Amino acid sequence: MTDLYTTLQSDRIAAMKASKLDASQKVKYTLLGVILGDVKNAQENSTNAPSDSDVLKVIKKMHNSLCETLALQADFDKSKYLLEEVIINEYVKKYTPTLMSSEQITSIIEACFTKPVRIPDVQKYFKANYAGQYDGAVINKVVMLFNAWFYIH
Repeated sequence: MTDLYTTLQSDRIAAMKASKLDASQKVKYTLLGVILGDVKNAQENSTNAPSDSDVLKVIKKMHNSLCETLALQADFDKSKYLLEEVIINEYVKKYTPTLMSSEQITSIIEACFTKPVRIPDVQKYFKANYAGQYDGAVINKVVMLFNAWFYIH
């Protein structure tokens, strides 16, 4: 099994134990159960353990859905459900990697590539080494600037 999938399983067990003392942990326990179930459903035709990228796809999808829901409900009743969704949204963020800044991407490209490069080559490198941690549009802009510097000098 993958590290992230194993971490989710461990955190779910911890939330189950903690839910006896703290009601917010029951929300986390249920959330982790849903995430693990969605990952398993996505893997139903595969005999392999889910990869971190498979787990991240489910988590990101859930996080985006929660963000949309919270944005819609911000104008409505601030009920118990909204509070639970805020708790869930904050908890889901724990498992979602933060995206690299353009400065971080630039430093990686400068360290790994020494001549004008093709965008697909850089995208392939980032996908292999930094899956889920970058925005492809930012990489495209950085590569264009990187290549422009070489053509100017």
